[in-house]
Amino acid sequence: MKKFTMITICILLVTFAFSDEVKSETKPQIVFINILSPGLFSTFGFGVGNVSPDLKKESLVIFHAGAAPVFWGAGIYSQTRFFQNTSRTGLFYTIDLGVDLILGVAADPGGGSAAIIALPFPNIAAGIGYSEKIGKKSYFRISIDAGIKAVISNLNFSITF
Repeated sequence: MKKFTMITICILLVTFAFSDEVKSETKPQIVFINILSPGLFSTFGFGVGNVSPDLKKESLVIFHAGAAPVFWGAGIYSQTRFFQNTSRTGLFYTIDLGVDLILGVAADPGGGSAAIIALPFPNIAAGIGYSEKIGKKSYFRISIDAGIKAVISNLNFSITF
Protein backbone atom coordinates (compact mmCIF):
# COMPACT_ATOMS: atom_id res chain seq x y z
CA MET A 1 0.00 0.00 0.00
CA LYS A 2 2.89 2.37 0.76
CA LYS A 3 4.38 1.78 -2.69
CA PHE A 4 1.03 2.50 -4.34
CA THR A 5 0.66 5.76 -2.36
CA MET A 6 4.21 6.86 -3.22
CA ILE A 7 3.74 6.09 -6.92
CA THR A 8 0.43 8.02 -6.96
CA ILE A 9 2.04 11.04 -5.28
CA CYS A 10 4.97 10.97 -7.74
CA ILE A 11 2.62 10.78 -10.72
CA LEU A 12 0.58 13.71 -9.38
CA LEU A 13 3.70 15.82 -8.76
CA VAL A 14 5.01 15.17 -12.27
CA THR A 15 1.57 15.97 -13.76
CA PHE A 16 1.35 19.25 -11.84
CA ALA A 17 4.88 20.19 -12.90
CA PHE A 18 4.12 19.67 -16.59
CA SER A 19 0.71 21.35 -16.43
CA ASP A 20 2.30 24.46 -14.86
CA GLU A 21 4.90 24.52 -17.62
CA VAL A 22 2.23 24.42 -20.32
CA LYS A 23 0.29 27.26 -18.70
CA SER A 24 3.35 29.50 -18.60
CA GLU A 25 3.86 29.11 -22.38
CA THR A 26 0.32 30.27 -23.21
CA LYS A 27 0.11 33.53 -21.30
CA PRO A 28 -2.99 35.52 -22.26
CA GLN A 29 -2.33 38.37 -24.66
CA ILE A 30 -4.11 41.68 -24.13
CA VAL A 31 -5.39 43.42 -27.28
CA PHE A 32 -6.23 47.12 -27.70
CA ILE A 33 -8.27 48.35 -30.67
CA ASN A 34 -9.25 51.63 -32.34
CA ILE A 35 -12.09 51.58 -34.88
CA LEU A 36 -13.21 54.12 -37.47
CA SER A 37 -16.42 53.45 -39.33
CA PRO A 38 -17.11 56.02 -42.09
CA GLY A 39 -20.46 56.36 -43.79
CA LEU A 40 -23.96 57.59 -43.11
CA PHE A 41 -23.54 56.94 -39.37
CA SER A 42 -19.84 57.65 -38.82
CA THR A 43 -18.48 56.18 -35.60
CA PHE A 44 -15.27 56.04 -33.66
CA GLY A 45 -14.61 53.31 -31.13
CA PHE A 46 -12.01 51.85 -28.85
CA GLY A 47 -11.80 48.62 -26.95
CA VAL A 48 -9.81 46.06 -25.08
CA GLY A 49 -9.77 42.28 -25.16
CA ASN A 50 -7.67 39.17 -25.16
CA VAL A 51 -6.41 36.48 -27.52
CA SER A 52 -7.30 32.84 -26.94
CA PRO A 53 -4.46 30.42 -26.05
CA ASP A 54 -4.71 28.78 -29.48
CA LEU A 55 -4.22 32.27 -31.09
CA LYS A 56 -7.22 31.82 -33.42
CA LYS A 57 -9.79 33.94 -31.55
CA GLU A 58 -9.93 37.48 -30.15
CA SER A 59 -12.61 38.49 -27.64
CA LEU A 60 -13.11 42.27 -27.41
CA VAL A 61 -15.31 44.74 -25.53
CA ILE A 62 -15.77 47.87 -27.65
CA PHE A 63 -17.19 51.28 -26.76
CA HIS A 64 -18.26 53.45 -29.69
CA ALA A 65 -19.94 56.76 -30.44
CA GLY A 66 -21.08 58.36 -33.66
CA ALA A 67 -23.27 60.84 -35.44
CA ALA A 68 -25.49 61.09 -38.50
CA PRO A 69 -27.35 64.10 -39.94
CA VAL A 70 -30.48 63.59 -37.78
CA PHE A 71 -29.34 61.42 -34.85
CA TRP A 72 -26.33 60.46 -32.78
CA GLY A 73 -25.60 57.61 -30.47
CA ALA A 74 -23.21 55.54 -28.42
CA GLY A 75 -23.00 51.97 -27.30
CA ILE A 76 -21.06 49.02 -26.03
CA TYR A 77 -20.74 45.61 -27.60
CA SER A 78 -18.76 42.42 -27.38
CA GLN A 79 -17.03 41.31 -30.56
CA THR A 80 -15.51 37.90 -31.14
CA ARG A 81 -13.16 37.49 -34.09
CA PHE A 82 -12.42 34.03 -35.48
CA PHE A 83 -9.23 33.60 -37.53
CA GLN A 84 -8.21 30.76 -39.83
CA ASN A 85 -4.57 30.71 -38.70
CA THR A 86 -2.47 31.45 -35.63
CA SER A 87 -0.80 34.50 -37.19
CA ARG A 88 -4.25 36.24 -37.13
CA THR A 89 -3.78 37.49 -40.70
CA GLY A 90 -5.95 36.98 -43.74
CA LEU A 91 -9.66 36.27 -43.65
CA PHE A 92 -11.60 36.38 -40.36
CA TYR A 93 -15.21 36.31 -39.17
CA THR A 94 -16.89 38.40 -36.47
CA ILE A 95 -19.90 38.16 -34.18
CA ASP A 96 -21.16 41.25 -32.30
CA LEU A 97 -23.56 41.37 -29.38
CA GLY A 98 -24.38 44.57 -27.49
CA VAL A 99 -26.64 47.59 -27.10
CA ASP A 100 -26.68 51.13 -28.51
CA LEU A 101 -28.45 54.23 -27.24
CA ILE A 102 -29.68 56.33 -30.17
CA LEU A 103 -30.55 59.98 -29.57
CA GLY A 104 -32.65 61.88 -32.10
CA VAL A 105 -34.81 64.92 -32.50
CA ALA A 106 -38.56 64.30 -32.58
CA ALA A 107 -40.95 66.94 -33.86
CA ASP A 108 -44.06 67.74 -31.84
CA PRO A 109 -47.16 67.10 -34.01
CA GLY A 110 -48.98 69.87 -32.10
CA GLY A 111 -46.52 72.50 -33.33
CA GLY A 112 -44.55 72.82 -30.09
CA SER A 113 -40.82 72.68 -29.72
CA ALA A 114 -38.93 69.58 -30.79
CA ALA A 115 -37.76 67.12 -28.15
CA ILE A 116 -34.77 64.83 -27.95
CA ILE A 117 -35.72 61.18 -27.67
CA ALA A 118 -33.50 58.29 -26.56
CA LEU A 119 -34.03 54.80 -27.93
CA PRO A 120 -32.12 51.71 -26.82
CA PHE A 121 -31.35 49.50 -29.78
CA PRO A 122 -29.82 46.00 -29.94
CA ASN A 123 -26.51 45.51 -31.71
CA ILE A 124 -26.48 41.95 -33.04
CA ALA A 125 -24.38 41.40 -36.15
CA ALA A 126 -22.11 39.04 -38.03
CA GLY A 127 -19.35 40.00 -40.40
CA ILE A 128 -16.29 39.15 -42.42
CA GLY A 129 -12.96 40.91 -42.70
CA TYR A 130 -9.33 40.86 -43.73
CA SER A 131 -6.33 41.31 -41.41
CA GLU A 132 -2.83 42.48 -42.39
CA LYS A 133 0.14 42.57 -40.01
CA ILE A 134 1.77 46.04 -39.91
CA GLY A 135 4.12 45.66 -36.92
CA LYS A 136 5.45 43.15 -34.43
CA LYS A 137 2.07 42.88 -32.66
CA SER A 138 0.02 45.39 -34.68
CA TYR A 139 -2.59 44.69 -37.34
CA PHE A 140 -4.64 46.74 -39.79
CA ARG A 141 -8.07 45.25 -40.35
CA ILE A 142 -10.96 46.07 -42.63
CA SER A 143 -14.33 44.40 -42.06
CA ILE A 144 -17.98 44.67 -42.95
CA ASP A 145 -20.88 43.47 -40.85
CA ALA A 146 -24.64 43.35 -41.03
CA GLY A 147 -27.39 42.55 -38.58
CA ILE A 148 -30.04 43.86 -36.24
CA LYS A 149 -28.74 47.27 -35.16
CA ALA A 150 -29.37 50.99 -35.60
CA VAL A 151 -27.40 51.03 -38.86
CA ILE A 152 -28.00 47.76 -40.68
CA SER A 153 -24.43 47.46 -41.99
CA ASN A 154 -21.02 48.98 -41.18
CA LEU A 155 -17.68 49.15 -42.92
CA ASN A 156 -14.97 49.23 -40.23
CA PHE A 157 -11.28 50.12 -40.36
CA SER A 158 -9.35 49.14 -37.24
CA ILE A 159 -5.87 49.10 -35.82
CA THR A 160 -5.23 46.37 -33.26
CA PHE A 161 -2.14 46.40 -31.10
